[in-house]
Amino acid sequence: MRSFPMPLVCDAAMLVIWVNNMKKNIKVIPHAPLARILSKTGARVSADGVNAFEEVLMEMADKVSKKAVVIAEHSGRKTVTDADIKLAAKQA
Repeated sequence: MRSFPMPLVCDAAMLVIWVNNMKKNIKVIPHAPLARILSKTGARVSADGVNAFEEVLMEMADKVSKKAVVIAEHSGRKTVTDADIKLAAKQA
């Protein structure tokens, strides 16, 4: 199964599809990059630690993407831009 990164500019329908795929536990973020990020702290990281990190990131991405859609719709647009994502991330 292929995983797709979240596009920075997409319409609201694409974002909803992306969020729904996240909810179905479709693996969107590969574990190797997550383990690399965690290992940069200097500590060893267990597989369970990487899984927990993935869950936290996915929950944060879900919240940010939903807020970004609301921001875009409030601005009278159907397309979510990078500015919407950044503003939603600050509010999260």
